[in-house]
Amino acid sequence: MGADVNRDGRLDLLEYDYGDDSTAIVIWLGQGDGKFVASNSYPTVGNAGTPALPGYAAVADFNEDGLADLVVTRGSGASVEVRPGLPGGGFGGRAGIPLDRLQIADLDRDGHLDVVSAPLVSPGDIRQFTVLLGRGDGALTKVAIYGNHDVAVGSVAVLDWDGDGIPDVLTGYITLHIMPGNGDGTFASDQNCGVGMGAFADFNQDGRLDLAWMDPRINRAMTIFGLGACKFSPRTDYPLSFEPAALGVGDISGDGLLDLLVSSHGNRTALFLGKGDGTFATGPDLDVDTSGYPMFIADVTDDGRADIVITQYDGIVVYSNTCAR
Repeated sequence: MGADVNRDGRLDLLEYDYGDDSTAIVIWLGQGDGKFVASNSYPTVGNAGTPALPGYAAVADFNEDGLADLVVTRGSGASVEVRPGLPGGGFGGRAGIPLDRLQIADLDRDGHLDVVSAPLVSPGDIRQFTVLLGRGDGALTKVAIYGNHDVAVGSVAVLDWDGDGIPDVLTGYITLHIMPGNGDGTFASDQNCGVGMGAFADFNQDGRLDLAWMDPRINRAMTIFGLGACKFSPRTDYPLSFEPAALGVGDISGDGLLDLLVSSHGNRTALFLGKGDGTFATGPDLDVDTSGYPMFIADVTDDGRADIVITQYDGIVVYSNTCAR
């Protein structure tokens, strides 16, 4: 997870450190050259049995004081706590266990940030999500729970899928489901779209979100264009010579167009270069070993080029972008 927690204009990383004896949230301060220096470490309430998965803590300014705050789950996923940001880049308050997938958006359009929290039933298994509304003072109030504890909803994303300016909830276990936002922090009935769940971005630059995902059963990456609601363009397939395990989206080539990066559990990585019309051309081979770990694409070297950051169990790996501009 990346954020500028010390307000120096450089991207910092927050890592959930899963150790043998304890767990902690560690702040790694970006130096602007692709290197990160460990700063503050915040022990969490819990033990080494806590799932160590990315995305279970989130950073945003919830109390509207200009400082980045940290929101985490406390207890066993029953409540969410905001830890206020401190001027030096640290956080106050007590630690919590990052057990939930946390998504941030202004769900009720009141100008204050809200949270969608999706707790794990077991590792990788999400059954429902909770909506908590913010008041702009760092407090969050639980207002609704969606889903069925007996039915898996898979991963959860909060995006404006239909382009009406209201955040929607997108869930996916095997197929994508859309719950349109009503603009007051509530959501309409679930729509099963019958396509895969993956990464969302506007690939063809038409102002609407599109979808890219991978299928390890047939060794392919796939894209479709969103046409509103559960309507899509025909699917485009991109064959792979390996079984895909992770997918990233970003402008790797520096031409202003989004590219796709697909990796295996080993050291195989495929780059697909965006053409601007939503289709992709096969790019050069990359000497990048993601090993199937989560990755995000961002400029951490301050040279205007997107780099690849991999979060592994034994540390953070940065691949600096050396593409000519």
